[in-house]
Amino acid sequence: MKYIFMLVTKDIYELPLAVADTRKELGALIGVSPTTIANSIARARKNRKKSKYVRVEFPDNDIE
Repeated sequence: MKYIFMLVTKDIYELPLAVADTRKELGALIGVSPTTIANSIARARKNRKKSKYVRVEFPDNDIE
């Protein structure tokens, strides 16, 4: 599996504000640590809420 990480708006549309291949790259773009991004994604998944950070998963055969 391959992933991309995005900073999105916290509304129903979840429009992308920043996109990167890794949490480290996204953190460098927006000025936060990769740990903050990971914790926010995990916390939102656990509590079934929206996060301003999203991890998008792609099957290996979709990306070449």
